[in-house]
Amino acid sequence: GLSMPCSRAPSALSSEVSRVLYRALLRACDNGRRPECLPMGAAVGPVDAAELPRSAREVVAEIRRSSVESFAALRHTSECARALHPPPGSLPASLPAFILP
Repeated sequence: GLSMPCSRAPSALSSEVSRVLYRALLRACDNGRRPECLPMGAAVGPVDAAELPRSAREVVAEIRRSSVESFAALRHTSECARALHPPPGSLPASLPAFILP
């Protein structure tokens, strides 16, 4: 199984807050189409690509089964999504050339 730190902690958060966090987490991973953005295995090291959920439905199931703090998971997922899949127009038209000695 996957170890994904993104619990909603239902006893600590209201249902409205849990719902907003859950939806934001889904948006950040493109509704499950980009599971590499989720913090699966972040605490134990790299995750093999074969261990990633293969469908949006599997991503939703992993989010619901998770057991760690949700705000940290959302922060991690948002940062990874921006780094791995930057929005169009956010990168410069040309990048500087690095010349090695």
